[in-house]
Amino acid sequence: MPPLGAAIFGPHMADMMAAATSMEAQHAPAISTAAHVSAPAEQAEETADVVAEVAPTKETLVQVLKANVSLRLIGFEPAKKITVIKEVRALLGEGLKESKDLVERAPTTLKKGVPRADAEEMAERFKAAGAQVELE
Repeated sequence: MPPLGAAIFGPHMADMMAAATSMEAQHAPAISTAAHVSAPAEQAEETADVVAEVAPTKETLVQVLKANVSLRLIGFEPAKKITVIKEVRALLGEGLKESKDLVERAPTTLKKGVPRADAEEMAERFKAAGAQVELE
C-alpha cells in the first residue's frame, strides 16, 4: 500500500510542481544558479579579507585596552625635588608631607585609572618640573 501522501497528492503532484516552479520564476530575481553556488565562496573570501584588514594586532589591543592608564613617577632631578613635590601636591590634592613621601619613594604609582589624554597632560607637567614619569 503506498504512503497516504502519495495516494492523495499523486495525481495532482505534477500540476502543483509546475505551478510552484512558474511562481518562483515570476517572483525570483534574474540570477543564475551558478552565481548562487559561487557567491558563498566569494563572500567567504571577501569576509576573510575584511577581517584581516580590521583584525587588531596585539599592539592595537594594548592601546585599546589601555584607555585608562596609571601615572608612575620613576625619578626626578635632585635640584628640582621641591618643584616635583609641588606638582604632586597639586595633582593629588594631598598635604605637603604626603606629597614629599610619595616623591621620595620613587619609583611609585601616583595615580591609577586616569584617561590617557589627561595622563599625557600630567606627564608633560611633571617632565617640565624635572620628573621622570611613565604611563602604564
